Amino acid sequence: PIHRERLQRQMAGDMRLLREVAEATREDLRVRMNALREAARQRDAAQAQANAHALKGALASLTADRAALLAKGLEATVRRGEWPLFE
Repeated sequence: PIHRERLQRQMAGDMRLLREVAEATREDLRVRMNALREAARQRDAAQAQANAHALKGALASLTADRAALLAKGLEATVRRGEWPLFE
């Protein structure tokens, strides 16, 4: 879940800005997830790690701490070469 109050504080209470950031991040997350899936399918460690890292950062910036932690786990999984976990 997103920590709404913390996110609002980060955006200085600007709900318009919050909506804009959320919409842009939602699209970026979709693109990154698709890119991560494709990189995993191709066993492209550099691309998979880069996209997992970007996911982690985007999720953390939205205060989605659990999801960011999962993305961190994906990044570590790629680093260890544990490709079967992506199947």
